[in-house]
Amino acid sequence: MFIKDAKANVNWRKQIKTELLGALVWELAWALRFEKGYSIYHIEGYGKYNKEMSRYEVGIKVDSEPEEWKKLQKECRQIFSDIRKDKVKEELFDRVYKRLCAKYDANKSESPNIGYQKPLINTATIYLGRIPKK
Repeated sequence: MFIKDAKANVNWRKQIKTELLGALVWELAWALRFEKGYSIYHIEGYGKYNKEMSRYEVGIKVDSEPEEWKKLQKECRQIFSDIRKDKVKEELFDRVYKRLCAKYDANKSESPNIGYQKPLINTATIYLGRIPKK
């Protein structure tokens, strides 16, 4: 898990970026099971704002066979390294990006609302349109 302390003034732009990273991590974590053949029983890739700790979190949780644990730790670290070094395939990024846009388009009430009085109507989709793709 990678953690970045949030400033006192949390904003929805950072939440969307974090959610996008979480969705990307989720896709890459599932590839460990279906493409690399690891015996993973539960997979969770996430990007969220932790209100209790006032920070953004992006991480991977996996349940696996004990024999594969060390290899999986290395693979999970590699996922984060690849993201930081911009080594993610553009097709994968586009798929995750489109899924997140569709989520906010389909249900405008799901627009991030961190401590604001009013929901942010469709601003998530507008902002997603401005995230640079590579």
